[in-house]
Amino acid sequence: MIAQNTSSGTKKHKKMSVIILARHGQTHANLENRFAGRSAVNLTPEGKKQAHDLGRRLAAMSPAEVVCGPAVRTMTSARIIADQCGIEFRVMSEFDEIDLPHWDGLSKEEIKSRYGEEYPTWIAAPHRFKVRGCETIAAVRQRAMAGLDKLFDRNSPAVVVTHLIIVRAIMTAAAGQGIEAFRDFDLGNSEFVVLERKERGGNKEIRQVCAAVLTAESPSVPGIWPPYAGPA
Repeated sequence: MIAQNTSSGTKKHKKMSVIILARHGQTHANLENRFAGRSAVNLTPEGKKQAHDLGRRLAAMSPAEVVCGPAVRTMTSARIIADQCGIEFRVMSEFDEIDLPHWDGLSKEEIKSRYGEEYPTWIAAPHRFKVRGCETIAAVRQRAMAGLDKLFDRNSPAVVVTHLIIVRAIMTAAAGQGIEAFRDFDLGNSEFVVLERKERGGNKEIRQVCAAVLTAESPSVPGIWPPYAGPA
């Protein structure tokens, strides 16, 4: 079980809590290089297996609950993970995929062909991507961080199952960087990172303390994050 700081006395003002941030399992859109967006794409058989393996692994961390965005692929992943952990899952809109409705379901080549003036900015400078009627990375980060704020400070961690774009937006904040660092972060299907929040004197600090790759023998990414052994 992941430990939480529950000390009292002179250290009572210090709070610490943990969230496990996971990406959904593999989808057909991943295999076809499509922008799934908020379309109803679901997991492949391999994606379901990935979620099952992830749930079995996370069960050892005794999570309090599993939450996810409302997309089919995240709900399917969350349901499988929650079943493995013997707990419930629930949906939070704060962890929904970015809203770019005119791209949903299109291949990357189709997007470049139809919306060529938008795509280069999305790839090279996503923090500058602003299209009428669409969500920005800044807005995504704001709502995702608000969602995390509702889940911290509990006895056991919550598992948040979401999308790569949401993970990247959150990780820029966890690293203390601006959204221009969006593409500096990556996470494969059914991989996860562990986030820790400490509160001292009303100031809240979120940092990443571990990244785990299911296909690796060690629960860490060599040279980047150490294996997770609970909050320091």
